[in-house]
Amino acid sequence: MEINIYKYKTELHAHTSPVSSCADISPEELVQIYADAGYDAVCVTNHFTSRLMEMGARQAAEFFLSDYHRAAEEGERLKMSVILGMELRFVENSNDYLLYGFGEDEVEGIYSYMSGTPEDFYRDWKREELLLIQAHPFRKGIVAKPPSVLDGIEVLNMAPGHNSCPAYSSVYGKRALSERKDFILTAGSDCHHRGYEAFISLLTKEVPKNSAELVSVLRSHDYLFGMGASVIFPYGALPSEQ
Repeated sequence: MEINIYKYKTELHAHTSPVSSCADISPEELVQIYADAGYDAVCVTNHFTSRLMEMGARQAAEFFLSDYHRAAEEGERLKMSVILGMELRFVENSNDYLLYGFGEDEVEGIYSYMSGTPEDFYRDWKREELLLIQAHPFRKGIVAKPPSVLDGIEVLNMAPGHNSCPAYSSVYGKRALSERKDFILTAGSDCHHRGYEAFISLLTKEVPKNSAELVSVLRSHDYLFGMGASVIFPYGALPSEQ
C-alpha cells in the first residue's frame, strides 16, 4: 500500500468571524492561513445556533452564508477549495453536529428544525448526499447520541483548551462500526483563532472540490488523517486491505 497517494489535505472543522461569535478570524484570513499551511481545501463549519433564531429564517440564512461567500471568493483567488459546512445546534441541549452536503438554498429549511431535535432532523433530512456528524461527542456538557440517529462522529477534535476525550470517542466509534459498517469517523482542528489551525487533516487521493465530493469521500472510508508527521488510519485498514 502506498500511503503517499493520500497527499491532499482538507480541514473539516473551522470557524470564522463574525458568523461564529466565538471566532476571531475573518473568512479571508482563514483561507490564507490554511493555504500557507499547505492545505488544499478547507470546510467552513460556522455555528448555526439559537442566536440566529432572533433574526428570522431569511436573514439568518443570508448572515450565515455571508462568511462562506467571502471565504469562497478568497479560495478562488488562491486556487484553494472552500467547502460549505455547518456546526448545527438544536435548542434541546448543548450538543453540536457537523453537517456536510447541504446546499445554500437549504439553509432556511435547516433553520426551521433548530427548535426540534436531531432525531427529527435525521428522520426528515436523511439522504445519501447529506451527513450529520456529532462533533466532539464526549466533551463536558455533551450527550453522545446513539449511532442510529447519526451518520458518524468526530472521533478526533483537536481544539486547544477543550478535553474532547478522544479515547472515549474511539471506543464509541469502534462499537458503532460493529453495528453499522457505513458509520463515519471524522477529525478536525476546530479552528477559531490564529495559531489554532491545521492540527489535523483529512488526507485524500484527490482534492474534494465541493460538498458533494467531500461527502462521497467520507462515505467511501477511503481516507487517512494526518497529524504533524504522523498518519492515522481511522478504520484500521484501507478498503483495499479489508
